[in-house]
Amino acid sequence: MLSLSIIVATVVDHGVAAAMRTVIPDGHGLGSLLLITLMAAVLANLVNNLPAVLVMLPLVAASGPTAVLAVLIGVNVGPNLTVRGLPGHPAVAPDRRLPRS
Repeated sequence: MLSLSIIVATVVDHGVAAAMRTVIPDGHGLGSLLLITLMAAVLANLVNNLPAVLVMLPLVAASGPTAVLAVLIGVNVGPNLTVRGLPGHPAVAPDRRLPRS
């Protein structure tokens, strides 16, 4: 867990935060919150839920609790909406049943 935090902090410090600040909206309207949720869902599909939260929460924390909630919803719901994100989906998980004898 500590090493993941160090890796995410290093990546964020070397340009990811600056790039994401330019595209993350800072408004409180429905459109801004939906865009934050969509960005969190895409990021959670590209990396994983925890790194996505570690990257996005510091960037949206100043926008208030609704933006933080939008990030949390995005990283939790987003991977479940894609085949790649479903761990129990047959296209992702191998068939682990024992062969019949």
